[in-house]
Amino acid sequence: MPPFRRICTQIAPQAGSITSLSVGQQNISQVLVSQQPPQPPLQGLRTAVQPTHKFFSIDTAPQSMIPSLQKQRRDFFLTQRLAGRRAIITGAASGIGLATAHLFAREGAKVLAVDLPGDRLDAAFKGTAILTHGQSVADMDAPDQILEAARTHLGGVDILFNNAGIATNSLVERTSDEDWDRTLDVNLRAMFRLTRAAIPDLKTSQAGRVINTASVMAEGSGMGLSAYSASKSGVQGFTRALAIELGKFGVTANWLLPGAIRTGMTQGLWDQRPEIADTWANKAVLRRLGEPDDIAKVALFLASDDAGFITGQGLSVDGGLSLRIGG
Repeated sequence: MPPFRRICTQIAPQAGSITSLSVGQQNISQVLVSQQPPQPPLQGLRTAVQPTHKFFSIDTAPQSMIPSLQKQRRDFFLTQRLAGRRAIITGAASGIGLATAHLFAREGAKVLAVDLPGDRLDAAFKGTAILTHGQSVADMDAPDQILEAARTHLGGVDILFNNAGIATNSLVERTSDEDWDRTLDVNLRAMFRLTRAAIPDLKTSQAGRVINTASVMAEGSGMGLSAYSASKSGVQGFTRALAIELGKFGVTANWLLPGAIRTGMTQGLWDQRPEIADTWANKAVLRRLGEPDDIAKVALFLASDDAGFITGQGLSVDGGLSLRIGG
């Protein structure tokens, strides 16, 4: 029986309400289950209280109920792990950044979503409590402007997720200085400058976190990926040094190594050339492509108290792709 159905089955026959439920090692608060109060048994007869609600698992529910059940299950297991935390997320209008911004907000964080200005950023968070800041992270005044927005609207920053990035594909002999510089400016230099500007806030935080997006191509590479791989390798070295410098202030710094993930950076090519997507899916030992939520959940872990004793580490989130890159 799926865990959610089993929990509901155990709860359903009980009368009254439950205000705190322990599932594994997680505490889920304010879970209310309304029931009819038990009736006194009739003399000489055995009676049972019948639950007033019928519970379905996703695999047995009518098709029309599945979206609602999925949302209920997702919300049921939210634990507000980031309650009261203030987060800056760059590259937030799509893909990994978009999924992470929404997940952090659902887990209680106040979020400033940063991406290029325009309708895409506005539409991504319309109707939510997530604040937006439209600007390229590579702008000279970006660190000052982003931190000013965070301090004004969030009251500071506890979590910095440097996720903005671009990719170029060009053989070394054909790569221009402009393409090389642009890739490293966005993927590495902008990360360094924004982190530097956020350090005073992170030092005063009770749970300062820096999470940087690298790539499995930081440790492997491919044809035409010289600038991209160089920038992502730089993310690793930068974050290791950062972890050493900030450790005495209780601030952790870690990086993510995503594999082949469905994002705005990859989806266009994969739509045009589905055989390329199939190739990457088959390279992963789990035989599928990654989704932005796969990365967001790991970012949430690193941002939470659960990862308070992890720093200077890279976490591969690639479905086993890095076990045989080039295979």
